[in-house]
Parts: sequence; structure tokens; C-alpha cells
Amino acid sequence: MKAKLSSATGSGGKAGKGSPSSAERQATGALGAPSRQQHPGAPPDTRSGGANGPAGAQAAAAAAPADQRHVLPPLTPEEMRRQYADPLPLLRDASASERQTLFARKLHLCAFSFDFTDPTAHVREKEMKRQTLLELVDYVNSGSGKFTEQVSEDIMFMLTSNLFRALHPLKAHDQESFDMDEEEPNLEPAWPHLQIVYEFLLRYVVSSDTDAKVAKKHVDQNFVVHLLDLFDSEDPRERDYLKTILHRIYGKFMVHRPFIRKAINFVFYRFVFETEHHNGIAELLEILGSIINGFALPLKEEHKQFLQRALMPLHKPKCLPAYHQQLSYCVTQFVEKDPRLAEAVIRSLLKFWPLTNSHKEVLYLGELEEVLELTQAEEFAKVQEPLFRQISRCLTSSHFQVAERSLFLWNNEYIVQLVAQHRESVLPLVIAALEHNAKHHWNPAVHSLTLNVRKMFQEIDGPLYERCRQQCEEEEQRREEDQHRRRQQWEAIEQAARVAASSGGANGMLPRRLLPAKDLGSVSVQDAYLRGVAAAPELWQPLALARWPGGVALYGGDWHALYCSRAAMPTAFPLAVDRVCALTAAQQRRWQAEQQQGKAASGGSGAAAPSSGTGGAAARAGNLPALAFEEICRQTYEAGLACGKDRSVRRTPEWRALKAALTWWASSRPDVLVGFVRAAHELVAGDGGRGGADARWRRSAVAFLQDLGLLSGAHSSVADRVAAEAAALDRAIRSVQRGAGSVAAPAGLPGSHWWFD
Repeated sequence: MKAKLSSATGSGGKAGKGSPSSAERQATGALGAPSRQQHPGAPPDTRSGGANGPAGAQAAAAAAPADQRHVLPPLTPEEMRRQYADPLPLLRDASASERQTLFARKLHLCAFSFDFTDPTAHVREKEMKRQTLLELVDYVNSGSGKFTEQVSEDIMFMLTSNLFRALHPLKAHDQESFDMDEEEPNLEPAWPHLQIVYEFLLRYVVSSDTDAKVAKKHVDQNFVVHLLDLFDSEDPRERDYLKTILHRIYGKFMVHRPFIRKAINFVFYRFVFETEHHNGIAELLEILGSIINGFALPLKEEHKQFLQRALMPLHKPKCLPAYHQQLSYCVTQFVEKDPRLAEAVIRSLLKFWPLTNSHKEVLYLGELEEVLELTQAEEFAKVQEPLFRQISRCLTSSHFQVAERSLFLWNNEYIVQLVAQHRESVLPLVIAALEHNAKHHWNPAVHSLTLNVRKMFQEIDGPLYERCRQQCEEEEQRREEDQHRRRQQWEAIEQAARVAASSGGANGMLPRRLLPAKDLGSVSVQDAYLRGVAAAPELWQPLALARWPGGVALYGGDWHALYCSRAAMPTAFPLAVDRVCALTAAQQRRWQAEQQQGKAASGGSGAAAPSSGTGGAAARAGNLPALAFEEICRQTYEAGLACGKDRSVRRTPEWRALKAALTWWASSRPDVLVGFVRAAHELVAGDGGRGGADARWRRSAVAFLQDLGLLSGAHSSVADRVAAEAAALDRAIRSVQRGAGSVAAPAGLPGSHWWFD
């Protein structure tokens, strides 16, 4: 009786009476479908396979509509023992009329998969299946006649039941330390059967009796996707068979060629951008090498995109050495077919160039040489500058293999010819590296090769080499002078710090926390600052900047450090900034004098002497005279309004220093703190027509509000007011984000939006 096939292949027909019950299907063991992500463009997956039997295929058939289902019932363990107890006759002994039916029954018998993890189980049945599979291979080779559609269905059922299975998962610690060269592969225990099944599939695909029009209905896109999933097998023998079979399928079924290329792209994308683990990249690249070799000219845009988007990113993973030879062949095939692609390839190599992996650098240099051999002079001129900057870095590498491999580039006559044609541009880029190696490199071989390359340049153009060498020496001398001057400047700063410490100013140099106003340095400390940086005012630009780690610290100096930096400020806003800095320094001196007078009066009479403006007690508490404070705020806001509209000014360090000054005032005056919070509220409400719908400005306001909230911890008297304003600001932000329109702003400081840019 002729056996019938599951709808895993998509054939028509109704279910036969021999369909097993659910209990029988469970007895065969559920088949695990390959745990792989579905490829884009592939039809829904209806084919499953595994190690215990064809129940997965039967389940897929049962789920299909009745008019699209043609079921071949899988064997239960009891049926398997009964079938193998009574062996079927040999195909060569059967008559021609019975041979097709017997062939289908043998395919049905071989669809049962045995468990090879237990070598003592079903020994006789395993050997009988192996002999039957060998007989099926001989039958396919014999050319007994065309394979009909029904026979093709039976063949695909046997193949999918044996091949498509869940692969062994990789353990977590193996994924972290994946290296295809070092890991011992886990060989497939069922290989004695799988090898013959793969051989059967190969013979079926290449057989002249296989009609491509009939077979393409069963060797479909799902079948190709599952074959690609199997490339992740750790057994190299299986991957080698898969490589040959997929290449034959690509050659025979032309309708599947675009999909196969697209599916391979998807495997590469997952490997590069998600998993960085795949065992079959080298085999897939071997297939692509043959495919690329057959591309017609001129190359299609699709193929150029494949080079840029799929092949070149394969240089990124750390396991590149495992497949670099095949990848390099594919890349050079593209450049050989279209030399104009050399520029894109070289730029991609420079983009992905490894920084810490010396082994990969050596591989990159080897591939770079192969590409340069195929590069025309026009393309070489476009990439010579970035290319030889990278080669110059490799020349001076402390890893001798990297330096040696980069020097070997000059052993290539074609590359030497290209360099000679563009020596005016190339030699200045590499002369410093050559001179450094000749004087300082530790490896004798690198030193010897460097001398040879240097001699080659001298022979090509001696005067040019001498000019470049002199320029290199002058630049080296300038660098040494700059380093010496920089060391002297830092020594002067350190000396100023020691002077400040010895004069009693505990916070005289680089305070790393926000200093209360009463703890600011004395006039003698300011003088020490001025003396210490008189020769190098530009150093105070970075030291005077505001840096708020956690919204608390003013890193890089206090208010008088900002005053010291005024000599180095640009001319973009000299009047406003200089006016604020000078007024601030003068105010500090007046405030310090009041403190000293208060202390003297307290020491002489036992009570604090009153001071004009705010009184001696207020001065000792750190409050500034009200008139001076108002003048400072007015001048600072004038500076902000006058210069904050210029974006180039807002990028300067001095602009950030000016903002730091205002933050200092906020930290010393509770009313300024509350005013800033209200100014932030005003900004969110749409001050000047700029705030309401601009997310960037709102984010700046929120960030500044968080800083002010942390600053308010030092002023318990205004903490509640700051919290209330912060809550109002948060409500305003949420209202604007919901599109509720603008929010009426409280009376804040004028023009406050410049602060948040």
C-alpha cells in the first residue's frame, strides 16, 4: 500500500484513515522545531523536525485545512519495532510496478529518528535504518525514472523528519567567551544516519531525474530557511554538507536565488548586530564567494549594497579570524569586478579598524594589501590621506607583528608604484613614524625593515625626503618646547597653591565643593592666584569653568578665580563680562573688609559693630549688601541679554564661567535662589515666545531646577518656597507637554531664557 505524506510540503488531498490519534502522536515523541528567528520574506513555518520522530510534521498537517492535507502517518514506537522486525524486500528485487510503492514505504520507515545518546538502545534497528538509507541513495543514483510530485512529497517528508531539529544550545559562559578556533566542537551523535540523509538530499538535488519545476514546490523558501538554520551546527561535517547542498540548490532553482541571498544577509545581520555567535559564517561566505564570482557586469545596486551593509560589517566581531579568509575573498571579488568600489571598501576598513586587537590588525593589513593591488590610481588618490594616517599608526605599534606587517606593504611593487606617484602627499604622513622606528623601536626586525623603507623613499625622491625630515624635526622640537612650557605652568600653579595654603587660605586652590560665602579666600589668597598665573592666564579658562557633579560642586575655582580668568577672555563680549568680574572682585573685597571690621569690633568691645547696608551680623552671616547685589544681578543679566543671543559666544568656556558666577550668587542668597526657580517657571510658560513648545528649553529648565533644588539644602529658610516653585514648574511642564497651551508665568527675572541655552 502506497504511503501518503504530511502537508508539511504543502500538497493537496484529504487525510487518510490511517491518521494516528493524539495519543499515538504523543507516543512518537514531540519534535522540536529549530529555535531560530523567522527570516523576513519567508512564508509561515509549517515544517518541523527533531530527534525523536515525525510527530511535529504530523501536527502541522493536522492544523492545515482538510482540503490541503495529505497525511503520511508517522510510526509509533510499537509500529517501528514491528516494521523493523519484518524487513522490507530490497528495491532491486521488486518489480518495476511495485518499486515506487516500496520506495515510498522505505522512505516512511526511515522517517523515524532514533536517540543516539544511548548507544545500547535499538542497535539492530539503527543498523537496519542505515542500510535502508544507503539503499535509498543507490536508488536515487540509479536513475530509475523521473520523480513524480507524490514521490517528491515522500522524499521531503523523510528529509524534514531527519534533518530539521533543534540544535544544542550554547551555554551562557560559552557565549561570553566564544572563539571558533579554540572551542572543541560538539559532534552530532546521530551523524551515522544524518550523513547518509544529507548524501540522499544532495543526490536528489543534482539528479537529472529531479524536475526543477516539480521539486521547487517542495524545496521552497521554508526549506531553505531551515537549511540555513542548520548552518549553526557545531559539527563541521554537517556544515560542509550543508554548504554543498545549498550551493547546488542555488544553482538549480533560479527562482529561489534572490531569497537565498536575502536570507543569508539576515543571518549576517543577526550575527553582527545581535548574537556575535554563529558557527557557519565561513561556510556561508564560501557559498557567497562562488555566487559573487558569477555576478554579471555592471554590478547591480543591490549587490553593492550587499557589500556595504552585509559583508563589510562582518569585520567587526572579535571572532573574525575564524572566517577572515573567506570574507577577504568575497570583498576582493567585488573590487576585482568593479575597481571603483575600492574607495568604499578601504574607508569601511578604516572605520572598523581594531584598536586593541593586534591579531585583527594583522588580518586587516593583509586584506588591505589585497585590495590595494586592485585599486586604480584615481581611487587611491581619494583615500590616501586617511589610509596612510592609519598605516603610520601601525608603523609605530609596539606589537612587532603589526609594525612588521605594515612595513611589508612596501614589498609590493604595485603599492610602491602608487606611493611613488603620490609621494608628495604620502611621505609627510609616514615620515614621522619611519624616523621614530629608526630611533626608538625595540624590535630588530622592525628596525631593519624601517631602514629599508626609508632608503627606498630616499632613492625615489631624496630632496623631498630631506625636506620632510627637516619639517618633522622642527615639529618634534616644537612639541618638546610646548611640553616643557606646560610643565612650567603647572609647576607655577602648584607653587601658588602652596603659597595659598601657607598663608592660611584653606580653600585657596581648586575647591571641590560649593563654598559658603563666609569661607571664601582672603585678599592674600587672591593675590597668590594672580601671582601664580601671571605668566599663563590661558590656564585659568578651564580652571574657572563651572562643573556641577550632582548639582552641588563648583569645580575649577571660586569667584576670584573667575576674576583672574578675565585676562584670557575673548573679545566677543569684553565689556559685559569684564564689568561683572571687576564688580564681583571689588564687592568681595568690600565684604571681606566688613567681616574683618566686624571681627575687630567684636574683639575690642565684645559686640558686633553695625555695618552700612545690611549690618555687621548680616555680613558675618554671609549676606551681601543689597545695593551691591542688585548691581551684580543687573550687570550679569545685561551681559547675558547682550551676548546670549550669539550662539558662537554661548559655546565658549568664558560663557559657562559667567553662568557659574550667577550660580555662585544663587548659592549665597536665598532670594536669588527663589528668583531663579521662578525664572525657570517663566521659561517653561513661554518667556519671549521661545519656551512653551520647545522640548530642549524645557529640559534645560528642569535640569537647572534640579541643581537649584540641591543648592537649596543650605538654606532651610527658603526650602519650602523652592519646593513650592518646583512643584508649580513641574505642573507647568506637564501641562505644556499635554498640549494644554501656555501657562501664566509668575513675575520672574527679566530675560531669564539666556541662562538655559
